[in-house]
Amino acid sequence: MRNTTPPSPDGLDTENIAPWRRDPGARSVSWIETSLMVAERGPGETMKLPRTLKFFAPLTFALALALGGCASASPDEEVASAAEAASETESPHAHGKFGRHHGGGHHLLGAALHELDDLTPEQRKTIEGAMQSLDGTHEADRQAFHKALADGVRAGKIDEAAVKAKLGDTEKLASERRAAVVKALGTLHATLTPAQRVALATHVEERMEKFAGKHGPEGMKRGRHHGPEDGERGPRGPEGMKRGPRGEHGPMGFFLHGLELREEQKTQIHAALEASRPEKPEMHGKMDKEAWAKKHEEHRARMKAAIASFRTDTFDAEALLPPKDARPMPMMMGDHLVKALSAIVPVLDEGQRGALAQRIEEGPKMPHFRGKRGGKHGRHHEGATQAPPSR
Repeated sequence: MRNTTPPSPDGLDTENIAPWRRDPGARSVSWIETSLMVAERGPGETMKLPRTLKFFAPLTFALALALGGCASASPDEEVASAAEAASETESPHAHGKFGRHHGGGHHLLGAALHELDDLTPEQRKTIEGAMQSLDGTHEADRQAFHKALADGVRAGKIDEAAVKAKLGDTEKLASERRAAVVKALGTLHATLTPAQRVALATHVEERMEKFAGKHGPEGMKRGRHHGPEDGERGPRGPEGMKRGPRGEHGPMGFFLHGLELREEQKTQIHAALEASRPEKPEMHGKMDKEAWAKKHEEHRARMKAAIASFRTDTFDAEALLPPKDARPMPMMMGDHLVKALSAIVPVLDEGQRGALAQRIEEGPKMPHFRGKRGGKHGRHHEGATQAPPSR
């Protein structure tokens, strides 16, 4: 039986398309970003999109996801290494509906729900309510943004002004989101008993230590699943679209999955994106090993102190969030997003545009937590849409 679990980012080419693994301060990755990296060729064979798409992948849906707390300018990356640590108990992509990345605050709240066996029904209800409050943050803005994008996709031409108008004041939205996450984490802390706080903090610290060996300066350099069996990296350009990061195959993406792109369409998309490609930003992976190691250790020390404070009565939820003056995601990402989609859409035929627009509007319901407990937050929600199979 083929695996129906969404592809894990850990299986991707970490050198080129996994900056979130190199930089612990980078935002969490979303399924829609990963999906831009690969497209389906046919049954049993996937195709890697060219380097241009890989470059646009971190930009795609950036501002839309910021409304759901996934962009680095938004505050739902707050647990950083701790979020990754808690996510060890979850599915590879702990996401809800499209644009609602369950990272950061959700990771810590989710870890409490699934690692603390002694929660009372009242405590569980309160924590679940805090999670739901994060899901509902700016839901109307998110839906309006998705609709504007979908309308443009169906029409074959995206109206930049109309789409940007749906975003509103992104700095204000990010500030409100930060406040919502602080409130949710404060609710979690106030709801747990002292013993439960200690147990949760200990669990996250243990996961952080486990991740330290895999995703520190050396671990990130190697990647988690790289080895001889991974195959050689495919060539660049259109020919590279025929091969994924694991040789002939690659992780199955969502974004272009099922659109049955023809060879000439892939070539046209590549050319169009190259023409609209923005100036390449400086990558954090370019810093020297010593500087990266220092930054990594500073980040880990800050996170360990924040998690340790969760045990105390004076816990400050702000300590788990990135500093307010941390590297933000440029607001121009909205321009890049529109340019990327604008380059892709004209190449698609009417049926492909309709399928893509529907995917933007609806998105898949992804599996949630994979912790000790089943039920509502078990491996799969009942009725959830299964992800396309991956190898």
